[in-house]
Amino acid sequence: MNQKLTFIADYLQRRYNFTQLCRAYGISRKTGYKWVDRYNEQGIKGLWNQSRKPYSHPFVIPRAIRKAIVDLRQNTRLTLGAKKIQVRLKAQFPDISPPAISTINKVLASEGLTKKRQVPRRVPRDCSPLDEATEPNQL
Repeated sequence: MNQKLTFIADYLQRRYNFTQLCRAYGISRKTGYKWVDRYNEQGIKGLWNQSRKPYSHPFVIPRAIRKAIVDLRQNTRLTLGAKKIQVRLKAQFPDISPPAISTINKVLASEGLTKKRQVPRRVPRDCSPLDEATEPNQL
């Protein structure tokens, strides 16, 4: 914060060229202009570190739909997969577009309602030496 304040003070006194000023403080010109713009817009408060958290999360699944996915998986006679859960969500919430099948799978996995498949082990090929053929077409 002290570096930013002294940078702005030197900028306001116009002692140096802007490029030389940024070079003296070891920052890029882009960063220097960003600090100056924030100072001009918000004053000293603009020089404090800004939060990097996004303002909104547009792709978060609503809790009601998340709960409906879990309920459809647990409270039906059959164990439904993501495709059938998506079809039932369309019927249950007609005004809201249902999440993608991959998203439904992620919800089920995060709730511990799916099991990971075991990857089949690769069988090494037979590397035994070939028999020497003494005649044509001999196996």
